[in-house]
Amino acid sequence: KQRGIPVVAVVGSTGEGFEAVHDHGIDAVFSLVDGATTLEEAMRRTAPLVERVTERACRTMTADAE
Repeated sequence: KQRGIPVVAVVGSTGEGFEAVHDHGIDAVFSLVDGATTLEEAMRRTAPLVERVTERACRTMTADAE
């Protein structure tokens, strides 16, 4: 952040009050899961979930830079 580089957090899921991270230099938060799921299901689907959230984060950050 101090070097002008956007800081993105990729998290398993967000909870109440997660927005407080913005006060600590996090520019954007992206959750791996976007709905109710079990830990086992999320772990089983880790690779496609990470791929999807990475694409979403990159598209968002690229759109913000334009």
